[in-house]
Amino acid sequence: MESDHARASQGALGAIADQVRARADIVEVVSEFVALRPAGRSYKGLCPFHQERTPSFTVSPDRQLFYCFGCGAGGNVFTFLMRLQGLRFQEAVLRVAERVGMAAEVERALRGGQGRGERLGVHEGLWELQARAAAWFAERLWDDPAAEGARRYLARRGVTAQVARDFRLGYAPDDWHALERALGGDARTVTRLVEAGLVVRREDGRHYDRFRGRLIFPITDLHGHVVGFGGRALAAGQEPKYLNSPESPVYRKSRVLYGLDRALGAVRRTGRAVVVEGYMDVLAMHQYGLEEAVATCGTSLTAEHGRLLARLASYVVVAFDADAAGQGGALRSLQQLRAAGLDVRVAVLPAGHDPDSLLRQEGRPAMEAVLQEARGIYEFSIEQALAGADLRSPAGKAAAVANVLPILLEVPGAVEQEALVQQVAGRLGVPARAVRREMERARRARRQVAAASDRGGGRGGAKGAYGGGPRTYNDAGARAQAGASPGVERGAVIEQALLRLLVEMPELAPRLRGRLTGADFAGPGHGALFDALVASGESALADPALAEVAGRVLASSGLAVRPDAVEGYVKGLRAAARRRELAAIEAKIDGAARSDASVRERLASLAAAAVSYREVWETLRADGMVP
Repeated sequence: MESDHARASQGALGAIADQVRARADIVEVVSEFVALRPAGRSYKGLCPFHQERTPSFTVSPDRQLFYCFGCGAGGNVFTFLMRLQGLRFQEAVLRVAERVGMAAEVERALRGGQGRGERLGVHEGLWELQARAAAWFAERLWDDPAAEGARRYLARRGVTAQVARDFRLGYAPDDWHALERALGGDARTVTRLVEAGLVVRREDGRHYDRFRGRLIFPITDLHGHVVGFGGRALAAGQEPKYLNSPESPVYRKSRVLYGLDRALGAVRRTGRAVVVEGYMDVLAMHQYGLEEAVATCGTSLTAEHGRLLARLASYVVVAFDADAAGQGGALRSLQQLRAAGLDVRVAVLPAGHDPDSLLRQEGRPAMEAVLQEARGIYEFSIEQALAGADLRSPAGKAAAVANVLPILLEVPGAVEQEALVQQVAGRLGVPARAVRREMERARRARRQVAAASDRGGGRGGAKGAYGGGPRTYNDAGARAQAGASPGVERGAVIEQALLRLLVEMPELAPRLRGRLTGADFAGPGHGALFDALVASGESALADPALAEVAGRVLASSGLAVRPDAVEGYVKGLRAAARRRELAAIEAKIDGAARSDASVRERLASLAAAAVSYREVWETLRADGMVP
């Protein structure tokens, strides 16, 4: 059973959370993750919760809420962080409190019989543990005589001490238990070190440090929290060359880009993110002033990387060395970024160079020139498709056209597509109209295949280019498929309109108090939101669950919201509620008529239902909803 102390702690947190939310600026918080642009009194950007090319994600500074017209996501500043980063409510409140100078108050509200790591959950505990590990590794790099080899390696690679300190580089001693001893070798700490991936537990129960005799690269999230580590071998024959932390509750390789927290300012300033291959490439780029550089952490680019970058950058340049550019994996990585709606460009480095070597040998101007010459993803893809093709024979040209057709058909813009058609035709030495004819033939073939699939029942429903994202309530087709009657449908829309009006104009609450209750609402969470807004006003939106409902309402309301229509909304909702009651009574009457009870019992049930039916009908008549 929950203790009185715990209940009091939760109540205190709720009260302080309301104050934190009131002080915070949701626009400022969201802007760290989404590129927002003014749109009237609100701000718009690409939704971080689903893939889209046209911004439908809106942040309202007046209401301190976000909502997406595309996927229906919505809520307050706490809900945003909880959804985006997988935080618990307490963690989200503390994160925002740190921004507005109220961390101490939140800590006091959270203070109880448990330790800080237990109170704030796994994320905070692991962040704190790994920050301690990173600090210890960094001390070893600069103070430990055994780290001389690591310091010489950095000097040989031209990494300055300032850059090494900026990126918190460290050294893991060649010792099986050094980190474990340094952070405390008790059983609980060892368990958390294993969870973080810093210590490996063997099947026989014994354990040892994962990183030994390596140069350490702390991996941080967008906020600078250490979430994992990369370790570079220093001894001859030491394998693997790079060793990375395994995934953990705070570390997902598909969601993290090395150096992004330090690149964030430059990415926002230039509108450009540059993706390079490795940790050393990132260090070199930043050292030479190209601070918008990031890298993946031992994995290919993913759609989640794309969505992350799409929220921050106008376009992305992916820098490949000459060998990697010709590999199929490179093109697949680019397609992942393109699927996120990004403007993707490809820079191919001179043969024999990576960014690190090019910068050290030829300087920043050479690297800048490579980045300036970056080509669009379609142009690059066509070049790869034509590489090695036999362009002398008619059969070779026909095969080359067949290879590039899927790429040309994917280009969304007519002008860009025509320009690429002209390029392909010029490269092959054939008329552009011949390439266009082949494109039209391919389109017809696709339509025939799709039609055959429809006739065969192979398609379960129309989808968009990205697989058909979630439908909002305003989608009439979705409502029809759900079997909603027009009356029920209109009742739901009126609910949304009234709630939206109450969120936007909390001062209307006194006019509604006593006239409606949450029981008059049928939509998910609508009744609870109404009762809370009427009872507490805008402060009710500090509750992330209620804020999420409010966000959905703001995103999906399909009726024009008019303050002078409050009376109509009230009557409409009361009528809808009474109709639901009538439907329930009719179901009882039908059930009683069909039951196996005695005639006396059935008649009594029917009589009671008839009285209820008449009472509800009289209520509708009094409201003027029936003649």
